[in-house]
Parts: sequence; C-alpha cells; structure tokens
Amino acid sequence: GLDVISNNIANVNTEGYTRKQFVAESVILAGRGAGVRLSDIINHVDQSLLKDLRKQHSAVGLLESSNKYYQRIQDTFGTTGSNSSISNRINQLQEEISSLSTDPSSVSQQLSAVQAARSVAENIKAMSETLQTLRMSADLEIENAATLMNNLLANISSLNSQISINQAGKRQVEDLQDKRDVALNKLSDLIDVSYFSNADGSVSVYTRDGTTLVDSS
Repeated sequence: GLDVISNNIANVNTEGYTRKQFVAESVILAGRGAGVRLSDIINHVDQSLLKDLRKQHSAVGLLESSNKYYQRIQDTFGTTGSNSSISNRINQLQEEISSLSTDPSSVSQQLSAVQAARSVAENIKAMSETLQTLRMSADLEIENAATLMNNLLANISSLNSQISINQAGKRQVEDLQDKRDVALNKLSDLIDVSYFSNADGSVSVYTRDGTTLVDSS
C-alpha cells in the first residue's frame, strides 16, 4: 500500500500516469481475522470519458489541419474585397477589354488591357506555384504522420503483448496500461480511431470505417 502511494506521489507530473488505488481484503483464518492482503491495484480512469476525449482530439486534429491549409489557400486567392485577389484582377481585365472594345484604336487603352491581362496571368502563375508547394507540403506531412502512426501502432502492439503476459501471470499491468493510453491519445490526434478491450487485457484498434490497425494477431 505504501509502495502504491509513493508511486502516485513520485509520478504526479508523469505524462499519462493515473492515480492507483491499493485495494485490500480481510484475511480470515480459523474464523478469526488475520490482517489484510492485496486484493487488487486499480486505475482511476473513466474509460467512457477517455473515449469521448479521444474522439474530440480526432475532430480537433482534422479541423486544425484543414484550417491551416484553407487559410493558406485563402491568402493565395485573396478575399473578395481585396484589390490583389484573383477575382478583382479578372474584373479589372474585363473592364479594360470592355473599354478597349469601345475604342480599339486607342494605344493607351490597348496597353491598359495588355497590362491587366499580364497581371491576371502572373497572378494565376503565382497561385499555381503556391498550390503546388502546398501539395508537396501536404504530401510530406502525410508521410511523416504515417511514419508516426506506424511507430505508435507498433508501440501499442508491444504493450498489448506485455499486458497480456503480465495479466496471465497475475502481475501488475497498470503502468503499462498508462503507457498504452498515452500512445492511443497521440494516435487519436492523427486519425479518428475506435477500439475495444479484449479478455486478455489487450486492445484492438480500428479506423472508424472498420480498417484493422492493431489486433491480437
């Protein structure tokens, strides 16, 4: 019991560590009380709340990733009222061509129309280059995220094995479960996952559409 309390105090700032509780039960010998013994050591974790939290982490991660790229695309295209936006420059070109049509022989009007067309072309070229850069950036982030996901899934699988072995040998598994929860939390930041616990203490992890990520095999 003292060991459990000291671990709780020592790990108060440890990421993912949850408070453990020493559960004792009475020992009766020959009808008389003979002290207590360890019944169990349990984690104080609300699994339903934890699942909801991971679901929200996934939703927030999706919104943050989308917003980052949408904002950069918005900056590239410009807002509707901005003079530098592609829509504004196309409108200016349309106006210059309309003015040129009323006086095709005007050199100044011809130059204005050509300049407006060049401005639109340069804008479109710059947008194309920016979007290509964003695409390359997205591909790189996807690659890095996939690598991180594979590492987390391998860690979860390894912890599953350790937990199953310890549970079968009636040894403590709570600290290993904490480490697995940390890995699941980080995984939920990257992808929307669902999971359930197995009788041997392991967890099976799936994507929301049912694709298997980690199972007992």
